[in-house]
Amino acid sequence: MSHLDMQWSRVTAGVVAVVLLSGCVPKGPVVETVVRLSKTALDDVAGAAGKQVDDVIGLSARDANDVAIRANVDEVVIRKIAPVLDEQLMWKRTLSGVETVYRQTPDELRSNLFGLACETLAGEITTEEELASNIQQRFTTASWEEEVALMNAVLGLWQSLIEAHEDPDPEVRAVAALACFTVEKVAER
Repeated sequence: MSHLDMQWSRVTAGVVAVVLLSGCVPKGPVVETVVRLSKTALDDVAGAAGKQVDDVIGLSARDANDVAIRANVDEVVIRKIAPVLDEQLMWKRTLSGVETVYRQTPDELRSNLFGLACETLAGEITTEEELASNIQQRFTTASWEEEVALMNAVLGLWQSLIEAHEDPDPEVRAVAALACFTVEKVAER
């Protein structure tokens, strides 16, 4: 190894040591935020969940793309609506359904119910009969009364999402997909 190579190795090692000792090494993959989700919308869902979320959730480029696919809209629409989600009429209707699910169902069942409701955006559950059938399939140990209670709890949210899914306005579809994204992110915290 030449003298120049040795000098370069020492400099590189020194820089790496300073970075490591300073704690400037990112933990996990670095994800660039493309747009921030409305803090009010995030607080709305967190409040319904009985949680407090102090930070703002950002959508990465991948998140924005996934939500756009879910909503069947251009990614630009997601970027436009995410920061003002709480100002949209469809948000208020969707939030009402989210609050009902949180009020009327036990913790361990909620993610499953939210998942069922949000499958509407993929066109997988398009009728109340399909929703009821999926509840029966997912909650096989539930009594008939419990199944009815679950159906009633999720029905308002599902109806808002199906209405949004069928709406010709891409902004309405974006609100529905962002609502599902927000619920998923709050559940992760």
